[in-house]
Amino acid sequence: MILKNLETGDESEIAPRRPPEEYYWNNYPAWSADGEKLAVVVTSRTEHLLRLLIIDAESGREEEAKTRKFRNVEQVVWAADGGSFIAAANDGENFQLWRVEYPSGETSRITNDLNSYLGLSITRDGRKLLARQRIYYSNIWTAEQTNLENPRQLTVGTSRNDGLKGLAWLGNERIVYSSNNEKLRDWNLWTIDAADGGGNSRRQITFDAETQNEKPTAAPDGQAVYFSSNRVTTAHIWRVESGGENLAQITFDEAAAAATELYPQVSPDGAWLYYIRQASGASAVWRKSLAAAEGRAEKLTDEQRFSPGTFLSLSPDGRFLAFQNLSAGESGAKQAEDFKVAVISVENPSKAKFFRLPPPRQFVKWHPGAADSSAFDYVVETQEGAQIWRQPLDEAAAPTLILNIPKDGIFNFAWSKDGRRLAVARGQLLRGAVLLTAAAASGE
Repeated sequence: MILKNLETGDESEIAPRRPPEEYYWNNYPAWSADGEKLAVVVTSRTEHLLRLLIIDAESGREEEAKTRKFRNVEQVVWAADGGSFIAAANDGENFQLWRVEYPSGETSRITNDLNSYLGLSITRDGRKLLARQRIYYSNIWTAEQTNLENPRQLTVGTSRNDGLKGLAWLGNERIVYSSNNEKLRDWNLWTIDAADGGGNSRRQITFDAETQNEKPTAAPDGQAVYFSSNRVTTAHIWRVESGGENLAQITFDEAAAAATELYPQVSPDGAWLYYIRQASGASAVWRKSLAAAEGRAEKLTDEQRFSPGTFLSLSPDGRFLAFQNLSAGESGAKQAEDFKVAVISVENPSKAKFFRLPPPRQFVKWHPGAADSSAFDYVVETQEGAQIWRQPLDEAAAPTLILNIPKDGIFNFAWSKDGRRLAVARGQLLRGAVLLTAAAASGE
């Protein structure tokens, strides 16, 4: 961190970071009201949880702020009294505004809705707080592979965000997807028939208030759904039958304390569950046997070479796994510019191919019609809308355009088991600015 004297031009370095730790690229230092301290977010290239540091501007002395463990902290600002700061932070749901008392670390929520609040600015007297607000709306559409340009809308509305946090096919006729209740602030799983144009077949299969059930994937026979859920505080993988019966927890954080287990994928023979385990200091692809008598788990990737994040995708033939690889050799800013996808062999995880894709940094999906799993699909956002492109596993081969959607963005998509239908969660991301008064900003 560099301090510059605006009168003399002199610069001095304080609180240097050493790899793999670095200052979070999307965060700027926040001065305390008395000008003596700086609050800044620090991350690690090998960790997925951020830390908030309080740094003395004169001595450079550091202390880690006591607070709850957020998954992400986008920005912080000091309150005028110097006895607390306000953070735009994610604790497993959307980015909300939180007040954190200093130095006790007592945390209280300021906003409590389905929107996200990001960059912050506060007036000198602390009476007004300005935040960027981000609002999504998403609905599910389907189309035949032979007629992708003429999709059919399955769900309607602007408050449920259908499919925003994941969708998958239960065979070739039904779709399982995430959806929320605006009043309850929940994210639960629903199913719908692909032939239903009016939403009359919608059926809820998880029922948890104020929890996040997301990233569903189907068992090979379509009779069960595996998904990530934070219903026991930390996210783990759960299973429920496609009719909503027999809910059960599948992963239990066997190897690391306070780890999250995300992005489930089931092998074509139903024998293995693949997922990403993220813990302090490590992220890796794991798999767990689904055999009732065994249930053993094993790690597939080496943290020295791979740092999986944001998605996991298993090829239809079960031979390859694709995931975003957060390279330890690149800064956060560089990771934001382009998106590196690693494709590894399930039988030999050290054998890998790497692909650099343009933003947004979301996910890739395999096309079941390629029996040899020779290509994957990904999303590109443009000024006019969104596109789906197909990339062959031959690194030298150029991608081809599969689908162009004007005006809307694509939040998720999935191919049916036979590859003949495409389901897309599409909609728009709306941005605005929100001004909070002193009473609201103080949590009163």
